Amino acid sequence: MPRWQLSGKTVYHIHIPKTAGSILKHSAGLIGTSVDHFRGVQKNIPPQHEHFELLSKKFNLNKNNSFTVIREPWLKTLSTYVYWSKDKSLKNCNSWLKEMFLKVLDEPHTQYNHFLPQYKFVSDTINIFKHDNLQELEKWLQENFNSKFKIVENIQEGKVSGKYEKPKKEDILDKETIELWNKLYTKDEKLWLINNK
Repeated sequence: MPRWQLSGKTVYHIHIPKTAGSILKHSAGLIGTSVDHFRGVQKNIPPQHEHFELLSKKFNLNKNNSFTVIREPWLKTLSTYVYWSKDKSLKNCNSWLKEMFLKVLDEPHTQYNHFLPQYKFVSDTINIFKHDNLQELEKWLQENFNSKFKIVENIQEGKVSGKYEKPKKEDILDKETIELWNKLYTKDEKLWLINNK
């Protein structure tokens, strides 16, 4: 989990992979924020991607000091696929994701928590912001920690995968792979809808 020190205060970013983490770190650095990570305690999880259950045992995380960013689940899946496979054409998406989903269902922390469902990272005791509306996160940081904090201006920084076609699940996944995706991410879809109101 990235810990930010700014304006004499501490901010904890519960970092769900592929949810603008590079952009946020870049933005924080521009105003002199120090960003560090705590040593991970669980095998196969780098410290920046520990989930809420682990973190809540070590830190008093609350709406005054903590936030996370969630992303539309299917778009997050595609972004994660492109990040790991480097296949922007999505030609091997179905077979690659099917294999990965089976691994994750067997061992949830496969690929450094990039495929762990987002609901595992959140709690109603922390702030939840949406990936497609970082203005709300920027506003919260400005009001509570630093009035100079800018995220939206840096939105192009830190992008790894670049542009690629974003088709619907049904257009590139077979029935079995969709069933595996649903098994993993149905709760994430509900989480997204609840926070999309």
